[in-house]
Formats: sequence, C-alpha cells, structure tokens
Amino acid sequence: MASTRKIKVIFNKGYSEEGIFEFVITAITENHNKNGVFCDVTATGLPFYELGKQGYKIELSADIFTLDYEKWFSEEPS
Repeated sequence: MASTRKIKVIFNKGYSEEGIFEFVITAITENHNKNGVFCDVTATGLPFYELGKQGYKIELSADIFTLDYEKWFSEEPS
C-alpha cells in the first residue's frame, strides 16, 4: 500500500454541486521527444480497485446499471 498512488479529481470545487472522485494509478508510461517528457497514466476508480483487491468477481457496465435502474423504477411499491 505504501507504493500506491492516488488521484483525487474535484468537480465544481467550492460550489454546492461539488463532486469528488478518487482513482488509483495502475500504470504510467513515459514518452520522450525533443520537446519534453509526456506521461500516459492509467487509473482505476478507487471503489473498483478495492473490490478487486478483495477478490470479488463483479461486472459493472452502463447497460447493466440502466436495466437495473429501469426495473427498479417500473416495479409497483408494495
């Protein structure tokens, strides 16, 4: 855990709609050219990283979320 690097992205900082999203860096690739160094960073959302660390097998996608969301709202309350 000591070598794990995190990124915190803050949207609308200082406003009531402020949103904070945390990511864990999984890979960094450096590219050099005559003008400087460029880094390609690959990151995973912190919640998904934590799930994977525990060994859970789960598939999350926008399609699955949308189907579950529509099903939940279409059910009659009991």
